[in-house]
Amino acid sequence: MALAAGGLTPTLAAASSAIEFPDNGVAQFSRGGAWLATATDPIAGYYNPAALATQASSASVGMNLIFQKMCFTRLDADGSPSSYWYDDRGQRLGGVYPETCNLGSGKPRFVPNLALSWRVQRRLALGLTVVPPASLGATEWPDAVMVREPSALGDGFVSVRRPAPQRYLSLKVEGTILLPTLAVGYAITDHLRVGAGFVAGLALLELRSNSLAAQSSATPGDAAGRGPRGKLGGADGGGPGFVVSAHAEATR
Repeated sequence: MALAAGGLTPTLAAASSAIEFPDNGVAQFSRGGAWLATATDPIAGYYNPAALATQASSASVGMNLIFQKMCFTRLDADGSPSSYWYDDRGQRLGGVYPETCNLGSGKPRFVPNLALSWRVQRRLALGLTVVPPASLGATEWPDAVMVREPSALGDGFVSVRRPAPQRYLSLKVEGTILLPTLAVGYAITDHLRVGAGFVAGLALLELRSNSLAAQSSATPGDAAGRGPRGKLGGADGGGPGFVVSAHAEATR
């Protein structure tokens, strides 16, 4: 899904998940990649710069509206649900890890893109695009969950804070990744065009996780809040790249 947007800010372009959707842009997404051959709007400066020479001067601002839901279930080696509570001899006492989903499941996330094209003359066009990777965006997981357990007094159930099953894998992956591209398209003939673009890069990343701590005989199980937290952040403004393309039309 895509919506028109009035602006582009790096905080909106939080696109760092490894799980991707088909493409950026309205026509691109709806055609499942078949748009590349026609490349009929200014975002072609990033995907097919040669096609800029077929377009009038214009601008486009778009947003992909996406919904992300991922769930995790922790299992033992035999495939049975894993427990977070064992005695000091390694015998399971009960307490099965619940299925846990990423925070914000079902809520929309917006991934925008911006593109400009300028028809300098009949055969020459320039383009500027700012797009993120075609990705679902930032992902955050809880470090603890509330579960219902039998009361120690035997008079019903109580809500207890227990560790989330995935917290040793990841707690948060968040970042801003933008790929500004300056491109040129030139029509050699009325039916053959070539193009090239210079792709810069901007990435701001933050990763968080929970490390495993040593167990003690007093608390032999996996307890919420135990273990040191880790946070890794980084920024990169380099990593230049290039895109080249040819755009031809069949004649009869």
